[in-house]
Amino acid sequence: MDKPKIIGVLQFCNFPSWKLCFDAYCELVDEMYIQFDVLHTSWEIAGYIMNHCKVKGWRIGYYMSNWTWREKLLRLLDDIKPDIVVALDIDEIFEDGMKDEIMEFWKSDKKAMMVEYNPCLTDDGRNAGVYPLGAHMKVFKWTKGLTYRNYKNFAQVTQYAGNPQIIWYARHKINHYCMWTKEMEEAKKFYIHKIYGLAQYKEYLKTKE
Repeated sequence: MDKPKIIGVLQFCNFPSWKLCFDAYCELVDEMYIQFDVLHTSWEIAGYIMNHCKVKGWRIGYYMSNWTWREKLLRLLDDIKPDIVVALDIDEIFEDGMKDEIMEFWKSDKKAMMVEYNPCLTDDGRNAGVYPLGAHMKVFKWTKGLTYRNYKNFAQVTQYAGNPQIIWYARHKINHYCMWTKEMEEAKKFYIHKIYGLAQYKEYLKTKE
């Protein structure tokens, strides 16, 4: 089987660990396509991104609902027709070894990969728990017509959602920097409580026990 063309898509915003995560992401993929969040992007940093050898296309947008910005990025690939799409966030890095696992996935009959999260990494080693809860669809095989419309949560492409027969459950996990500092942790807790409600917030708190 030929080596697959692996494309990364990314919603970019200024984030403390952006370069660490972006550079690791570029090592994983053949090409990268970016949407810059116009409200939260330093254009000096954007210059670095746009001039990176792996970045082949970009657009300017802003953070929208979960499915909308994912859809905008996916549509950038309509004429690219990749074999595999990777869809990490700017604060995420796969564990070492994921590149080899993606090649195993490519050779399988599975269509999409669900990936769990490790406990959030922190600057002082404190326990910030696991966020988000549950595996997310961070890698999938591209085919014409894929969409995030009628969004099913957990970053799932609609056509692949809810069908365990076509899912590869990844051995490797995601290292998440969303609560790197104490200030970021408090902001994320507020977000979880406000957006997802008390029940979900309590489920998150259990991961810190």
